[in-house]
Parts: sequence; C-alpha cells; structure tokens
Amino acid sequence: MPTRSEVDPLDVPRPILPSLYILIRDEDGGFRFRLVGTRLAEIFGRDVTGKRLEEVLRDGALTNALRSYDTIIKMGKPSHSRALYFPASGEDPFLYQRLTLPLGTQAQTTHLLGALLLQREDLPYVTYADVEAREVVTISDRVETMLA
Repeated sequence: MPTRSEVDPLDVPRPILPSLYILIRDEDGGFRFRLVGTRLAEIFGRDVTGKRLEEVLRDGALTNALRSYDTIIKMGKPSHSRALYFPASGEDPFLYQRLTLPLGTQAQTTHLLGALLLQREDLPYVTYADVEAREVVTISDRVETMLA
C-alpha cells in the first residue's frame, strides 16, 4: 500500500479533486478529516477540514462510516460502496458512491484517501468515466442503506 507521502492529491485529475477527502485516525480511535474537497464542503454545507467524523455525520450514516473505515484499516484493502444518504438537515436523500483507499505501511494504515461521487438533482453528477477514459478497476460492490 502506498504511504501518505507517496500520494499527492494534486496529481488526481482536476475534476475529481473537489470530491476527495483524507481521514486520519485519532489516538482514541476516532477519525478526523485532514483534507476535504470543495464539493464535499457543498454537500456538508460547510468546510469540515479538521472536524471529527462524529461532528459531521449522525446516526446511521456515522455508524456506517465508522464500520466501513474500521474494516478498511483492519484489512488494509480498498473499499467501494454505494449507498443512500439521508441528510440530517431533512433534505431529500440521495445516492452516492464512495471509494476509500488505505495509505500507510504494510504494518499500519495511517490515512484513508477517499472520493465521494453523488447523484443529487441540485448538483451535477460526475462519474470517473466522464473524467478520463481509462481502464476501470472494479472493486467488490457493496450496497449499503443508511438509516437516519
């Protein structure tokens, strides 16, 4: 697995950069956003850089994210998921896809690099295929439903 220093978010194709995030694990086992793209700030309604996951997500969304991120760290393998997100604000739910990649050493995952692609009527939907015509690596597809 690559280390965090080997991955520069600026090397990511420009249209995907606003959808990127990097999480670090705090000493107490929680997660904190180290980097948050502008697209995610739109989704959350604010810049959540430096915020703990518990400050950003609630209820089923938080439980789902913690379970997923804990599994990625434990297994040291990428994860792809599709889910329905129910915003705490009461807005209409929307579908999203999340790709999360572990970064660190063979012995320890130190960071999680993720990208969130969503489908909402008020925000344009971008897929990786739209960004660049490259061979797509399929990671096991897991459908999750988040309950608010």
